[in-house]
Amino acid sequence: MMFKHIFRAAFMMITLLFILLAALCILAIHFLPGMEADTTSLLLYLGLPALIIYGLITFLCGVASHVAAMRIAAPLNSISPDAPPKKAAFDEVEPLIRRMQEKQAAFGRKQEEFEKTTRYMTEGLILLSESGKVITLNDAARRIFRLDGQVEGRDILFLYPSDMLRQLLQSSREGRSSEIALRIRNISYQINASPIFQSGKVSGVVLLIFDITQREQAEKMRREFTANVSHELKTPLQTISGCAELLSSGMVKTEDVPRFSQQIHTEARRMITLVEDILKLSRLDEGEGSLEREEVDLFALAQKTMDVLAPAAQAAQVQLLLKGESCRMTGIPQLLDAIVYNLCDNAIKYNMPGGEVLVEIKKKGNATSLTVQDTGIGIPIHQQERVFERFYRVDKSHSKKVGGTGLGLSIVKHAARLHDARIRLESQVGKGTKVKILFPEDTKIVKSSTDFT
Repeated sequence: MMFKHIFRAAFMMITLLFILLAALCILAIHFLPGMEADTTSLLLYLGLPALIIYGLITFLCGVASHVAAMRIAAPLNSISPDAPPKKAAFDEVEPLIRRMQEKQAAFGRKQEEFEKTTRYMTEGLILLSESGKVITLNDAARRIFRLDGQVEGRDILFLYPSDMLRQLLQSSREGRSSEIALRIRNISYQINASPIFQSGKVSGVVLLIFDITQREQAEKMRREFTANVSHELKTPLQTISGCAELLSSGMVKTEDVPRFSQQIHTEARRMITLVEDILKLSRLDEGEGSLEREEVDLFALAQKTMDVLAPAAQAAQVQLLLKGESCRMTGIPQLLDAIVYNLCDNAIKYNMPGGEVLVEIKKKGNATSLTVQDTGIGIPIHQQERVFERFYRVDKSHSKKVGGTGLGLSIVKHAARLHDARIRLESQVGKGTKVKILFPEDTKIVKSSTDFT
């Protein structure tokens, strides 16, 4: 707009000068004597200087316009769209500066809203341009890819080179939503890419990054659990089937029938116990939402459980002892009973003739502690971290001999977790094992927590 005004002013000046010269010529012809006969000479004398003056004025106007244009362009060129000046150098530029300031403020508000919305997301979120350059990202994405400093405006493939990521972005540029599984520093992530359309064309890409490590581990555990269940059920079923086939075919001597029948009964009981433990674990995995908490005297509960196990202890020549005091706490009675039962059952099964099992319940500050200590075979140090895994057995041959399912301590771990309790295990081979469970004050039933070992 300013250039237009400058050139207009220059041409108006030149036009006025020509009009003035023309007027002088007309006045000279009409009012000076003898000028009519010498009009040609007059035009020559006046026209030549006029042309010179015209050329000079035109040159001066051009120089003045160029200088003025440079003075105007200099502050305009120095204006940054990211940081427009608060005050314009020329009044005519003020509307442009104001619009730039308004757009910058609006962009800043949107950026702030984006940061507030995504700041506490555990999932990574990255907004890319159509060419793959980072427009904005949240803190989680920075942590996942370990991006520090200013990364906006840089190519994501330069920040994190990956052929799989390149293929994902290419698919998005072609207008397709897709996903990949990418492992970064031993953590598995699922990256979802969705194209952003504008006027029917892809103008950007949104990347959403999820941590799927726990899901993969759960899937792996499910597969292992299924395989273990199949294996554990297969052995007793084969024994039952074999014995039943021999009995039904009449190939078993009369005096051997009781032994085969007892074998069928033993394996059937083993299968029933296994199925019951599996069902317990299944309910524990779901959080036991159908069971309610109530006030429980853990000492009295332990006494009843030990009375149930007394015949098994007597048969194994193991002495059961209970020490402590009445300790009332809030919890799920069925799960607390499962904890005491499985710990004592293991302590009896993996003990030695003449050994003992000591159960101690007492207050520790405002918390309640349950300790089960035996004089059994003990657990090697390198296996102590795994004894709470499903179907894991320290001595497989001994476990099968005493009828263990390998699920008892898994049930204990899950039941303790649902009470927000912590487990500590100490053991020495040949000297015995000590398991201590600490129930916090005001026990809370939770649906997920850290595994305790």
